[in-house]
Amino acid sequence: MLKAIHQQWLTYKTHTTYKTSQHGFTLTEIVIILLIVGVFAAIATPSFLSWLNRKRIDDVLAQVEGALKEAQSEAIKKGQICEVDLGVATPNTITATVQGTTQTCLPTGPRNLEKLGVSIFANNDTGIAMATTNGTAIEFSPKGTTVTNNLLIFYRPGNTGRCLAISSGLGIVRIGNYTEVVNPQALSANNCETSN
Repeated sequence: MLKAIHQQWLTYKTHTTYKTSQHGFTLTEIVIILLIVGVFAAIATPSFLSWLNRKRIDDVLAQVEGALKEAQSEAIKKGQICEVDLGVATPNTITATVQGTTQTCLPTGPRNLEKLGVSIFANNDTGIAMATTNGTAIEFSPKGTTVTNNLLIFYRPGNTGRCLAISSGLGIVRIGNYTEVVNPQALSANNCETSN
């Protein structure tokens, strides 16, 4: 019996071939893969950074638009004038109060733009800057209207940006794209293309 088992084992061993295979990658293959990944990264990085900057500007624009519409709604609801300060009285924070009082027109609270990387002043080289055509104070009447037009532009220095237009009379707030490279000393409402 032992001889039969030994014979069976020898038959199995001779009919089974052991292949020696290499596992892993050669240095050349790794270098080629790294080069391909590097080329893709070099192509994608500028596009990603541009998208990230647009996203940050859109976030800021949404905060400002929300604060303006909330203050306008509160002015109508309270039947009083609401004054909106776009970050001068309290740096980089949007506040709104009933005219002549400390009563807020922003029930959800002030908007801190500094958390989003915004500097209200145009000399900001690292984050998002804001430029306006008619100052940083906006008043909404008890009917929700404004007395003056205003154009707010949010941008990265040296680039185009997004704009928020407030029309006098009706107080309509519209958002669009500012089509020229932003020069805070020469803003034009003609360069703000709104879709709504």
